[in-house]
Amino acid sequence: MCGITGFWDLNKKRSNDLDVNIKNMTDCLYNRGPDDKGLWIDKKNCIAFGHRRLSILELTKLGKQPMFSKNKRFVISYNGEIYNYLEIKEELKKEGKHFKSNCDTEVLIESIDSWGIEKTLNKIAGMFSFAIWDSKKKKLYLARDRLGIKPLYWSIQNKIFYFGSQPKCFMANKYWKKKIQIKSLLYYFQFGYIAPPNSIFENTFQVKPGHYLSIDFKGSCQIKKYWDLNKNINKNKELFSSVKDCTERLKDLLSKVISQHLISDVPLGSFLSGGIDSSTISLIMSQQKKNIDTFSAGYNNSDLFDETEYSTKIAKIIGSNHTNLQINPKEILDNISNIVEEYDEPFSDSSQLPTFLLSKLVKKKITVCLSGDGGDEIFGGYNRYLFASKLKKIFSFSPYFLRKIISKLFLNISPNTYDSFFKMFGKIIHTKINGDKIHKFSGILGLNEFGEIYEHLLSFYPRNEIPVKNDLLKEYKKINFELDKNNFIEQMQLTDTNFYLPGDILTKVDRASMAHGLEMRVPFLDHRVVEFAFNLPMNLKIHQGQTKVILRNILKEEINEKFFDRPKMGFAIPLSDWLRGPLKDWAWDLINQKKLNDGLIDVSMVKHIFNEHISYKRNWQNKIWTILVYIIWKEKYI
Repeated sequence: MCGITGFWDLNKKRSNDLDVNIKNMTDCLYNRGPDDKGLWIDKKNCIAFGHRRLSILELTKLGKQPMFSKNKRFVISYNGEIYNYLEIKEELKKEGKHFKSNCDTEVLIESIDSWGIEKTLNKIAGMFSFAIWDSKKKKLYLARDRLGIKPLYWSIQNKIFYFGSQPKCFMANKYWKKKIQIKSLLYYFQFGYIAPPNSIFENTFQVKPGHYLSIDFKGSCQIKKYWDLNKNINKNKELFSSVKDCTERLKDLLSKVISQHLISDVPLGSFLSGGIDSSTISLIMSQQKKNIDTFSAGYNNSDLFDETEYSTKIAKIIGSNHTNLQINPKEILDNISNIVEEYDEPFSDSSQLPTFLLSKLVKKKITVCLSGDGGDEIFGGYNRYLFASKLKKIFSFSPYFLRKIISKLFLNISPNTYDSFFKMFGKIIHTKINGDKIHKFSGILGLNEFGEIYEHLLSFYPRNEIPVKNDLLKEYKKINFELDKNNFIEQMQLTDTNFYLPGDILTKVDRASMAHGLEMRVPFLDHRVVEFAFNLPMNLKIHQGQTKVILRNILKEEINEKFFDRPKMGFAIPLSDWLRGPLKDWAWDLINQKKLNDGLIDVSMVKHIFNEHISYKRNWQNKIWTILVYIIWKEKYI
């Protein structure tokens, strides 16, 4: 796990300061690779690579990067892990290749030398992003793993091509100029993150998952997809084998994948929240490696958001050495600026806070950590999937014009009124529904396109309520979510995997962990597991109101099912209460800063939202958090 960066001056006019600029770009990625630094400069072609190394395999200098192929044709700067590199190494040996190290970097570059980039990308299994220079063809390639586990950005300005693990390395090059991309800012406020291929900066992009890019000395740039999940889904799922057989096949596959994820020359452990995903990974891991270290986070005096009781019990069952981190608002306040700084684009999934703090704790004991991320997307774990199944039934028997009328009627009643009603009659009707949920549902009732429903479910702000000046809203370009009612749940899963997963979940984990030099591995997102999961019949994912059916089948062999018969909690924090209490003054001071009057943000709207929240009229925690993060981010980077 590392940080990579570089640039190519296609004008060939700036060879004199290649060394200064590449050094500055590489140094700003120190946290991603605190163990070593490497630079490669070709003044003749005006190209430079930088690398920061977090040593995981081959801890000697034989693993140093940038690395050359044996014939010196290729040079690579690479971030990630190739989990099947030993198998590929043996295959290359049979073809006459010789190796001097035990690192996957050498296997990767020699694979490309032997087979070319596309064949190599289709053969390797892992998480990765890399840049490779072909000195023979005078061509630069960038590639990113299938699911987008590892980040990779690129930018082109004034015929200088830049690349790096994070946008902040571009800012360290004196020739690169930063300017906010308004379209991306609008996406950020709507969803809380910026999904590939977009970036917050103009003329700056993310390499999309499952894609690679090439650019030649003439500046001709081509982007090609090498993996398409849709093409790997069997349309005849009804022909799939029995429940028992599917469960055994998945268990065997996960055992193989996790055993490859355990290859490391440094100590490793796992996140164990106490939920289904992390428990599955930790259980199988403990069956292959004794006395593993597991970690979880909770919150003082907040049972609603604290799962440490369950994680502690499960740790005892699997025999792990378990550590719980208790987080309080003061720790958040003390660390918030540092946390936002690591996310060098605006990013407002508030679970970034515990992930960051937990990663800091974990790094004190281990260097590699496995997590259950991706399980919700591929095995159907989100509550919105259950909601979608109910929604299909409602839409099937109620005409659109009627739903529209009901939607307007329900939206005309304030959430406070609903909450007062439920408070008055709560003991009789025993419901957990609140006014905000009714408003959310009522808004969906008034929609007719399933793509719009999906967008509504994921949005912090509806498009027409984004808190920017009205004239900026014309910059909004609608994301075309094409989902139909006949296969709504699976299409939601696919869209989550392609959009939400790399934009939110994986970004959150990458930045939080790499801020502390901690490598996170995600076995569920090995493409072999992903393809298997999407070829399962839906009843093995969601059935009779129960999610992740097949994972529950695996767990119940060792862990009592009752452990998981509880509402899904995720990695949430008590943000709503904190913004009304210990974080209120801090948040209000930020909102009242003169810097918020930047000609972009509608300050009066922001203050209105905040006042509604602290007065308990509405729960606007996510809306407020997007604004607070934007203010801190802008202060740091603009």
